[in-house]
Amino acid sequence: MPTVSQVLRHGDLGVGVVAEGRSEIVILGGRCYTVATDFTIAQTDAHRKIRSAAIIKFEPEFRLALRQPLDLSQVLARITRTLGDDETMGAFCVTGWFSFVGLGANRPAGGGLGGVGFAERPPTIREFSDVTGTVVGLHNVDVGPDSAGDALRLFFIDEHRRFGGCVTDFESLQAHVDLAPIDRVSYRA
Repeated sequence: MPTVSQVLRHGDLGVGVVAEGRSEIVILGGRCYTVATDFTIAQTDAHRKIRSAAIIKFEPEFRLALRQPLDLSQVLARITRTLGDDETMGAFCVTGWFSFVGLGANRPAGGGLGGVGFAERPPTIREFSDVTGTVVGLHNVDVGPDSAGDALRLFFIDEHRRFGGCVTDFESLQAHVDLAPIDRVSYRA
C-alpha cells in the first residue's frame, strides 16, 4: 500500500481512506489531513499507509462567485450547469464564509468513501455556525473499492484546520467555487 508522501506526488486535491481503522483523508492544497470521527482533523503523517484514494492536480478552469446565501443543492446545481451535465467528472472547492455547515458520519451506512449521492446524504450529527473554510468536492470520480458507486464526495475543512468532516448540508453566505472538469484522476490507489 502506498504512503501519504507517495500519493501526494501525484496531485494536490483528493480524498481517501487510511489503511488501518476507519479514518478518512482529505487532500487540500497539497497537504493531507485525517478526519476523525469527532470531526477534529490533523495533518496526516507522511509515512501512514493509504488503502484507497483519488487525487488530482487541481487546475481550476472556472470561478463562480457566490454573493448571496445559497444552500448545498443550489451550489451543486450551479456546478452541474457549469460542467455541462450530471455525468462529467469534476473537482471543486467552495471557499468562504458559511452561515452553517452540517457534518455527518465519515463513513455512511453504505460503506461509501465519505461520499453521498445527490438524493441521499447521511444524517447531520454536528452543525457548525458562522464558519469560514473550504468544502472539497469530487463529482463522479471513482476512488476505488471504497467508493461504493457514490456520485459525490464532500468534505469540509475549517480555515484554521481544526475541524471538518463529511458534509451533509451547508449554506454559503459569501464564497466562491473553483471548479475543474477532469478527464482522468492523476492517481488512484
